Amino acid sequence: GKHGVKAVSPAIGDVFDPELHQAMFEAPLPGTKAGQIIQVLLEGFTLHDRLLRPAQVGVSSNTAG
Repeated sequence: GKHGVKAVSPAIGDVFDPELHQAMFEAPLPGTKAGQIIQVLLEGFTLHDRLLRPAQVGVSSNTAG
């Protein structure tokens, strides 16, 4: 990206990474595993590998399965 800025854009089903992502909510979504991203609310940004803004995501809290 421009000037070393990169988007942090997790995908649904990615594993939540506290270094890059901020969990806005947790929900027990069927068919998912705990810690999987189930919704992306806002993408984040890094600048030269330093986090400017974490991606805001919803995370599965599923314990069954």
